[in-house]
Amino acid sequence: MITQDNLASLLDKIGFSMSKNVYSKRYTSGASIEVDFNKKKITYLPLDKDFTEGKFPTKEKQSKGFVVHRETTLNFNANESFVCLICVHFYRDPLLLLRWRYKK
Repeated sequence: MITQDNLASLLDKIGFSMSKNVYSKRYTSGASIEVDFNKKKITYLPLDKDFTEGKFPTKEKQSKGFVVHRETTLNFNANESFVCLICVHFYRDPLLLLRWRYKK
């Protein structure tokens, strides 16, 4: 199980660099992920703000970055955030919906 206690070690093993307790990874696509242990926050860049809750990319209107429907994916409150992080790292697709949900 991935937890806050073993996350840093895992990030080291999969090629993230660390500076001032912030782990980061830059990808050839221009995307990046930062994991800030000081603020307990995960940042995915670029974010595509065109697709808020209930809105999804289509073939005609494609995403220009990460689509995040739930902010819970971006913090350390649940171990599933770390699972999402690792999945994003290995998925390497320009279109990825994190914790999507339909608008009520």
